[in-house]
Amino acid sequence: MKIGFIGLGKMGYGIAYNISKKYNVSIWNRTNNIAKKHSIEHNTIFTKNIFDIFKKNNVIFTCLPTSYEVIEIIKNNSNYLQKDTILIDCTTGDPYITKEIGSILKTHNSYILDCPVSGGPGKAHTGTLTSMIGGEKYIYNKVEDIIKSFSNPIYCGCLGNANAIKSINNILNITHLCIASEGLNALKNYGVDPNIALKVINKSSGRSLMTEERIPQEIITEKYNYGFKIGLMNKDIQIANKLLGDTIMFKETYKLLNKFLINNDDNLDYTEITKLLYKN
Repeated sequence: MKIGFIGLGKMGYGIAYNISKKYNVSIWNRTNNIAKKHSIEHNTIFTKNIFDIFKKNNVIFTCLPTSYEVIEIIKNNSNYLQKDTILIDCTTGDPYITKEIGSILKTHNSYILDCPVSGGPGKAHTGTLTSMIGGEKYIYNKVEDIIKSFSNPIYCGCLGNANAIKSINNILNITHLCIASEGLNALKNYGVDPNIALKVINKSSGRSLMTEERIPQEIITEKYNYGFKIGLMNKDIQIANKLLGDTIMFKETYKLLNKFLINNDDNLDYTEITKLLYKN
């Protein structure tokens, strides 16, 4: 299999690096200098023109900000596809657009797997992400070993399922973060040392990844540098909203996000939303 990789952002950079440890990988990025840097650091193959990724590879990864960029690239380059090409989309995307991409690829005798990942830039670099995969099982079986080169994969069934799960995961993520921050702030105002409170919570039933990692590492330290933009989180929440419809519990998450984004740049780290809830 010849592998191409499109999109070397904070997640894609590390994913492509880990794939390249076992496979030859041709890379393309909108900013050529980033792709050139990656090729020097990790011995990947710099590709100047994106259509060459489609012409020369039969397994193509995309890792882009939204599904809109993915479908645009597919529409612009689908005529260059080889027969039986497998697109593995690591974008945290819209399951409905993912299915539309699948229909486009089908007319070119090609396939797509949605393969969003969880774990952040740190785990992208170490190759220890969790990946969720939706699509035909026999197609997944063909590329499972490649996906295992950068993640611990979980097969999720039909095309779009993985992106649907990821959107709900992310709304749970930020909701847990906000609720835990508000609770910790109340304890601090009462006079409890936040570090002691977290020590207890993390040995008790109220613990979560947010209390174990995000809050002690990003909030209490005031680093706010996990590496995931609030604008991208908001995009994921909007996808979750399509699935949830008239939600009951998550309404306050929507309101809090909207309140934060009115007065703040959407390029800020998503952990900064806790400034509305927790005062250092």
